[in-house]
Amino acid sequence: MAGITSLVSVLEVVISAIRDKFEMSRVGATMAVGVPAAVLSLAFFSTASGIIVLDIIDHFINLFGILAVAVVSMLVIAWGARALPELTAHLNATGGFKIGRGWQALMAIIVPAMLIYILIDAFIAEFAAPYGDYPTWMLIVLGWGICGALIVVAILAARVKWRPGTSLETPAAIKKERVQ
Repeated sequence: MAGITSLVSVLEVVISAIRDKFEMSRVGATMAVGVPAAVLSLAFFSTASGIIVLDIIDHFINLFGILAVAVVSMLVIAWGARALPELTAHLNATGGFKIGRGWQALMAIIVPAMLIYILIDAFIAEFAAPYGDYPTWMLIVLGWGICGALIVVAILAARVKWRPGTSLETPAAIKKERVQ
């Protein structure tokens, strides 16, 4: 039961994103996500080497993918959008305790630097000793290949225009707009 509920929670995020971005019905978005996921699962994970495939994909996505997304997200929020003061104000207004410049320095400099260090260290370790003594071709195709494919999909999805009427304003900007 825990596995099924975890699967639903992971897929629900993707389904909601597909619905919002491509203006699809719930059933359509569920089919757009569920059918390819089921086909890929049957193709890759129902064979004798399925656990190896799962292990390689899991290792690369969880190690490199999640760390890279965390670093990029933090850098974009802190330095690209310069949204840390606004985020701090929001957290102070809705949180149980106040945060300040120390938290902003942590999020803008210290945490991204630590994550970049961990990412580089993991990258070097990956080439020093290939993961799990699996064949190199499997690591390239199922590890680096899947990571690269996800980057391409993310870039292509980001280039798709949002449906008309979708507000990308921050909650504070929306609130100011309603008051005026």
